[in-house]
Amino acid sequence: MIFTEEIINKLFEAFNSENEQDPKVIVKIKNVAGPGVFYAIEGWYERSGVDTGTGKFAVYGVTNIDFSAGTILSEPTKTSVNIEDFETFNIPFGRVLFDIDSKFDGRVSDAINELNA
Repeated sequence: MIFTEEIINKLFEAFNSENEQDPKVIVKIKNVAGPGVFYAIEGWYERSGVDTGTGKFAVYGVTNIDFSAGTILSEPTKTSVNIEDFETFNIPFGRVLFDIDSKFDGRVSDAINELNA
């Protein structure tokens, strides 16, 4: 699984970053074999009222992936995704393998610039 406990904790600590103009990207997740990038800004447990524990974990960020349609988008979009979707995401040609890009150290504006390049 690409989301380690350390990454989940950092994403959860960043929860409610909507008050920031240009929040820091906690982790960049990329398709190892082609297009598709997700820049995670924050995360939370989906079960209402649960601060930590057993609820499914969701992340919010900037991406060029449409997880519901299994396609790559031409424009960056902000969306939330359950972390399990990264393990099961498929495109018409097969399953997509994701990995962490540990070299990226930027903000949402940097992520949008990369996606638009």
